[in-house]
Amino acid sequence: YRPSRGLHLLAAPPSEQAPANAAAAVGYLAGRFQIQRLVLLGIAGVYPGSELNLGEAALASEEIHADLGLAQGGMAALGFPSLRTAEQAYYNDFPASEWALQLGASLSLPMVKFLTRDRVSESEPQARRLAQSYGAEIENMEGAGAALAAFRLGVDFAEIRSVSNPAGQRDRAAVRDHPREARDRAEWDVKGALSTLQKVLEQVLALE
Repeated sequence: YRPSRGLHLLAAPPSEQAPANAAAAVGYLAGRFQIQRLVLLGIAGVYPGSELNLGEAALASEEIHADLGLAQGGMAALGFPSLRTAEQAYYNDFPASEWALQLGASLSLPMVKFLTRDRVSESEPQARRLAQSYGAEIENMEGAGAALAAFRLGVDFAEIRSVSNPAGQRDRAAVRDHPREARDRAEWDVKGALSTLQKVLEQVLALE
């Protein structure tokens, strides 16, 4: 969505997860419009230990691609970056721009580290280990791909997500073969997260 003055909004739909899809979407937008600033909006899981609650939104102070490169050390351990610009090399971490930080402050949003994974956490202990290893509070499946594409294009990038569920707590109620593994749906609040995201979207547009 393009509201005005070079700002574009990109939603992360539930049917098109993965960093590659997000990067492709940014590339598609860049091919059609003159993008100056890009905001990625979506829902996400929150890691154990975070002070964020279900339905609360946060802005990424940094987006980290956890599944790229080696398990210990990421792309830096391999010895080459995932992206090199005229200013610097990026390995797994994509820090928020000054514009993104100003946007977060204007919206009074908490700013925390986001972690992008190809596979979401499947248990609370796994989610806790990831949170401690990376210092992250939010888990998602698209952010790093969109960030990398935006950085490559020289586009200011911001990512805002609202919490829909605790990371590592899977809802398996619909899996007939594993009824004992079914989780209480009360642990999830997708509608509440989407409602929060709508309010944040309205605030972003009001700033424009």
